Amino acid sequence: MPVDAPRLAKLLKSRMPDLRKLPEWKETCEILGGTPRTVSVLVCGDEEMRVYNRDYRHLDKTTDVLSFPTREMDLPGVILESEASLGDLILSVPAVERGAQRGRRRTQDEWVEVFLHGILHLLGFDHVTPAVSRVRAARMRAVQAELVAKAGVWPSGGKNPRRQSTKKATGKAARSLKIPGLPPKRK
Repeated sequence: MPVDAPRLAKLLKSRMPDLRKLPEWKETCEILGGTPRTVSVLVCGDEEMRVYNRDYRHLDKTTDVLSFPTREMDLPGVILESEASLGDLILSVPAVERGAQRGRRRTQDEWVEVFLHGILHLLGFDHVTPAVSRVRAARMRAVQAELVAKAGVWPSGGKNPRRQSTKKATGKAARSLKIPGLPPKRK
């Protein structure tokens, strides 16, 4: 299925929560020597994503998003301008669509969550490298859950969290999102 790039860009821009309050945002700005203003995005299919994943992560399989942060590039002597890029993202259309089906939610919500996940990686969050601690991985999951909720994305399961009671909430993650309108947990 072809992707309408301008429509996707408009969706992602309209649903982006404010990241400037994150300590990682400030740290990234310091590393880059200015405020990042852009993110380059390549949208591709599974085969192309599999090649990128194999070449850069040594995993011969597809994935939904790959992130290439500018902050990790070795650019000795290069001073980045205020229009510096946060980095590059590669997004796989079929993987995002499968994720939406698996999570029983709207495809546009899956696009927003996968994009936010990639942005967090561009800001230095990690959950996959062997050296990352469980604490850092848990922090990434918590920040992602908070940002996804602020973006108005429904949690996996396809049910509007504002209409769920806490007794009917699906799983621990659905109850811990702190979404406005969700009643407090009762004992």
